[in-house]
Amino acid sequence: MAASASLVPLQTLQQALQVAEIRNASRTFMTNFSGEIAPEEQTVWFAECYLPQNPRNYFLWLLVEDKSEKVIGYGALRKTPEGCLVTEALSPEFRGRGFGKILLNQLLTMPGFEGIDIVADIFIDNEASIRLHSGLGFRLEGAVGDRVHRYRLVR
Repeated sequence: MAASASLVPLQTLQQALQVAEIRNASRTFMTNFSGEIAPEEQTVWFAECYLPQNPRNYFLWLLVEDKSEKVIGYGALRKTPEGCLVTEALSPEFRGRGFGKILLNQLLTMPGFEGIDIVADIFIDNEASIRLHSGLGFRLEGAVGDRVHRYRLVR
């Protein structure tokens, strides 16, 4: 059976805590901060940085498996001067099953992000992420540090 999942916007603290769990399970792949995020830290982030009354330069969605209605991943788009930075992560048990492609495809077609430059910062040894992004139109732009390369979506 083919993978099937949908994006839903992050709206509640409980959902934000689910994101922290998925992110912590994927933290060795994160290029911006690879430390563990405690529930207390995620609660503060949600209240002070993410709630809708705050400036909107960061948008986050949950990936929900259609069959089980379980939150299995998340995707984010954060507006930066270099372009809109895309980040995505899946629960370990859902990797390698087509959900990453579903997640990234849906992020790239979110309303309001058409025509905006989208970039991804990826560790140079993260072959699965490089394959995923390259397969969906991202091309290597250059180094961001010793271990990270930036990829830009070519539309």
